[in-house]
Amino acid sequence: MRARPTTVVGLEGALRHVLLLLAGDTDGSVSHPRVPVRPGGIKSAPVRLGPQVAFPWTPVALRVCNFPMTARRLLCAILALVAVITVAPAASAAKKPPKPQPIVVSALPVDVTKDVWAWPTMDINQWPAHTYQPIGIFGRPYQGKVEASLFTTMLKIGTPVLAAYPGVVKQILQQPESCDAELYIFSPTGGIRTASYDHVRPTVKVGDVVKVGQQIATIPAWECDEPFGGVELMVMEETSKGLVYRCPLSILDPKKAAAVRAQVRSVMDRWNAFAGSAASAYTPEDLTRGACAATSLPVKQ
Repeated sequence: MRARPTTVVGLEGALRHVLLLLAGDTDGSVSHPRVPVRPGGIKSAPVRLGPQVAFPWTPVALRVCNFPMTARRLLCAILALVAVITVAPAASAAKKPPKPQPIVVSALPVDVTKDVWAWPTMDINQWPAHTYQPIGIFGRPYQGKVEASLFTTMLKIGTPVLAAYPGVVKQILQQPESCDAELYIFSPTGGIRTASYDHVRPTVKVGDVVKVGQQIATIPAWECDEPFGGVELMVMEETSKGLVYRCPLSILDPKKAAAVRAQVRSVMDRWNAFAGSAASAYTPEDLTRGACAATSLPVKQ
């Protein structure tokens, strides 16, 4: 007597096909290349459904399909149903893209607890001390231009610039006219905010993943030949009213906020002791409020 054809048909075949598909069959054929069909049933074999989703009961289910006709049809149906219920939600979840996480600042772009300042050893009259402060106040006019970033200046040349938030290096824009570059680091999942570090010499490359506190650049000479440098951390945010500049210190990680604000206050106190009655001394309001005179500014000012 000839053996029955190896092509599985009918209800039993359909149920077996479901199990085989859950075992990793992607070509749509009834017979499975890794699990050959034989007369009267099919062999069990190691099975998988991609790297993230698996139905561990499939080998058992395939063996059950070799039981006598009545029992195996019923059990095949039950196991196929269980397999679909078990695997489908996991497969669906695996395909969902990560939820966008907006940039949240966790640190200053310079470790101000270290010896990073160029101004303490110089005569105040040799510095722009009558106009600028070591940490600019976001939203305050300086020489007719409103500050729209977290601007830290009068730093020693070569000072490390640190990542204030985690992200991926998106672009490096060279600026030969000022002998520096602007470094764009975005959230890996996208979101409503983008940010950059301006007037730096990058030590990372496009595509690098950076962590908070990791060195990403150094401070070059300001405008190519000044004896100090500075860095601007600029954050832009999409809102219902359009694109705005966002004060970086208004989007602090709640777990890091107190420590970051304390560091800013320490710099302010130290500067006031150095600058005395200079116009750049921080006001009592600055000392209380911090470096954000506003939380945001329209891009078109």
